Amino acid sequence: MKHADRENNFDFLIRSIGLSMKATANKKLEAYGLTNPQGRLLGAIYNGIKENHDISRKALQETMRVSGPSVTSLLNSLEKNGFIKRLPNKEDARAFEIIVTTKGENLIDDMNKVFKESQERLVACLNIEEKKTFLALLQKVYRNLPPEE
Repeated sequence: MKHADRENNFDFLIRSIGLSMKATANKKLEAYGLTNPQGRLLGAIYNGIKENHDISRKALQETMRVSGPSVTSLLNSLEKNGFIKRLPNKEDARAFEIIVTTKGENLIDDMNKVFKESQERLVACLNIEEKKTFLALLQKVYRNLPPEE
């Protein structure tokens, strides 16, 4: 594929941007012994707690766009590696509360820096109006994605 053809190909551009961002995240997560999905779930839990949102398994399933068993497996890994703790829920014995440990918070701080730097590099060439338009288009495309299995 010629250079000009690549620059006009949605698939090529989207995959290239995604792979670049994923490689950056994976490199950082690898130092903590985590996978990308584990890192994403930890971030979703942390943000959910911080913003006082529901962080039940069902809510995490919807946020992550993965199946319930996948969320359970990811939670097990995060707990085993000391990034979260699950505590019994005082009001509902069938449910549990999740807390992010200091180790988990340190990882989130590091990852937020990595993602912020990546985002800044990606949009550095855009002016304010272009950034607003780009964000609106990304949100529209994201809402069109099917749930992951």
